[in-house]
Amino acid sequence: MNDTEIEALRAANAERQRRSREQMNEAEIEALRAAHAERQRRSREQMNEAEIEKLRAAHAERQRRSREQMNEAEIGTRRAANAERQRRSREQMNEAEIEALRAAHAERQRRSREQMNEAEIGTRRAANAERQRRSREQMNEAEIGTRRAANAERQRRSREQMNEAEIEKLRAAHAERQRRSREQKNEAEVGTRRGANAERQRRYSEQMNDTEIEALRAANAERQPRSRELMNEAEIEALRAAHAERQRRSREQMSQAEI
Repeated sequence: MNDTEIEALRAANAERQRRSREQMNEAEIEALRAAHAERQRRSREQMNEAEIEKLRAAHAERQRRSREQMNEAEIGTRRAANAERQRRSREQMNEAEIEALRAAHAERQRRSREQMNEAEIGTRRAANAERQRRSREQMNEAEIGTRRAANAERQRRSREQMNEAEIEKLRAAHAERQRRSREQKNEAEVGTRRGANAERQRRYSEQMNDTEIEALRAANAERQPRSRELMNEAEIEALRAAHAERQRRSREQMSQAEI
């Protein structure tokens, strides 16, 4: 029974079921559904394992016969066609692809050479170091003494040929380097001292009230006239500028603290 006949029977059965459902009421439909479900349940229970195995064996036998029916001629034909396709594919590989393969092969070889491991490199380095050590040991003491004497003689002559002008030039350069070094050191120390002084002033100003601040200002003003009498005008101007700068910084720090 082919698929067309099966579909025709299914369609006819569906049509009969449709007409039958239309002619009976809901109670009859429910009764029929229950009876049909019961029959299906019993049918499934009655199909035992032997029948299932029988169906499986029959299906496996049909598959085996189907595979055996593919004769040797068809297999040979397929193999020949496959070999022909492979031959044509190899012929179609052009020179560019061959060059690409050659380049890839060369790259692999280069990487393989680069992968000479660290053990071999270490061995070569150790052998080279050993050869150098032996070479240095073979230089006898006489040659070393000769070289030292020649070197000392060259240094002595070089010092004698260095005239006074060059010596003074070197001394001046050395003094300049020392002066710059002292200035840089002084600037670093001044910056450090200024920072520490500002911090002390900030903490001190926070701890004292306005009365103490006025007393200190008066004492400072008293000390200033006496100090000004003992120093010249240039020093006075320098001190005034430094004092004004300190006062300005102190006021800025007090303002920041109040904020």
